[in-house]
Amino acid sequence: MQDYQSGWGFMWEFHGFGWLFMVLLFGLFVWFVIAVLRRIFSPPGPVVRDDPALAILRERYARGDITDEEYQRKRKELSQPPP
Repeated sequence: MQDYQSGWGFMWEFHGFGWLFMVLLFGLFVWFVIAVLRRIFSPPGPVVRDDPALAILRERYARGDITDEEYQRKRKELSQPPP
């Protein structure tokens, strides 16, 4: 039987759960690297979701259901914030 009271033996053995500690430590490291890379390479500013009403309006215009004047008027109406 080895003496674990001195040196690094106890830390790495951890009573048979050393592998679990290492897997958790590696997972934490990978998570940290991914979080940093996302922070660095993400586009600045908030992510703007496309309005479903504008998408339907574009589809109707593309199919030819509405004229250019109707499209421009309705797009302007939908782009304004509600009162």
